[in-house]
Amino acid sequence: AIFHRFLLEYRSHRRKVVLVQYIRSRFTDSKRRGMVALEELQRMADETNKHFAVPGEGPVVKIVVEETSREKQLGVLLATDILLDTSTNDGLNLIPFNFYAAHSQDHQGVALISEFCGCSSVLTGAFKINPWNTGGVLTALDEAISITKEDQAERFLKDHSYVSSQTLVQWVHKNLSELKVTKSSSLIAARTSMAGPPHIQEEEVVSAYRNAKKRAIFLDNEGTIAAKAGWQMQSGNMMSLQKEGTPPDPHVLDLLQTLVNDRGNTVVVLSGRTKEVMQEWFSGVDGLGLCAEHGFHRWPPRTLACDMHAAWRSEGMSDDNQEWKNLAVELIQQYVKRIQGSIIEAKACAITWNYREVGAAGVIDDVALELMRFLDPESPTGLLHGYPVKVFMGKGYVEVKRKDIDKG
Repeated sequence: AIFHRFLLEYRSHRRKVVLVQYIRSRFTDSKRRGMVALEELQRMADETNKHFAVPGEGPVVKIVVEETSREKQLGVLLATDILLDTSTNDGLNLIPFNFYAAHSQDHQGVALISEFCGCSSVLTGAFKINPWNTGGVLTALDEAISITKEDQAERFLKDHSYVSSQTLVQWVHKNLSELKVTKSSSLIAARTSMAGPPHIQEEEVVSAYRNAKKRAIFLDNEGTIAAKAGWQMQSGNMMSLQKEGTPPDPHVLDLLQTLVNDRGNTVVVLSGRTKEVMQEWFSGVDGLGLCAEHGFHRWPPRTLACDMHAAWRSEGMSDDNQEWKNLAVELIQQYVKRIQGSIIEAKACAITWNYREVGAAGVIDDVALELMRFLDPESPTGLLHGYPVKVFMGKGYVEVKRKDIDKG
């Protein structure tokens, strides 16, 4: 019925497309399974052929009922230009994956996949359709037929890169790893919910402060002396990401200056922000120590300065290898193109793929795990194998960082 209506409304595609619907013979018991009867499907096909088939050119709709071997199925999929999946409840559907596998050599083909199909969450290059929205299906089918070579190649590459990297061993390893992480997270959550972090009484803090002759005070910027910030892109620069935020409140700066003025205090503010931002915001507090990019850049506090002319110090900048950054950026750029809304954050000691602003960030976690595997410096096949870096995944991001640098 959908294809019949498509040919009615999109006249330009007549005599250019045909629909071949394969049905496994063991799935023809429509009464038991609640599907359209095979006889009804054949009747609709005959009606469409009667209206649009041209004598001597063969049918425009063909129903094929047979059991196919894996080799035959891959052959059929290789001959398919557009895969149309309109399933309404199909959690485990491997046909779309096999479609991309079949086209591994020619990199041709376009997939239209039902949003109710389990694989739709990971195949981000396919056209997503709602089978109940006939108009939307027709529009997507028109776009798929009329797609440019460049758009087709980009969409295909997104999904083929995922399918080609998902071996059975990797799938098992990933699921076992996620089960371990889930178990650990559950235990931590349970402990936290029962006890929670200990809170120090204000009287104890005041008493300890007064009794101590020397005090080291470390303050986190976001979330401690300032509100946690959101994320925004810098206009005109897709390679950078900055946190929205405002300079510290003048009253906060006055309090910091009061702490610093006490000769017994060594006061340091830590942040993941760049040294330029930290200096702009806190340069008015004389004698304050600063740690930018979680300590990669350091401005020593007055109590630890060796001379009167303090300056930024960086961790091993002279021997920093830039090659791993170039490799990481080159690969992550492909994921930025693949996942709309994601972006690269480039710092002196780290390169980060950030997808916090992606609508379905949880769904993209599988893609993030894939990126980690490609980058993995511990794996002989990893892109960064042999480089002095580490790769880890956080909530909404994957980060490549020098091995000798961490927040601690």
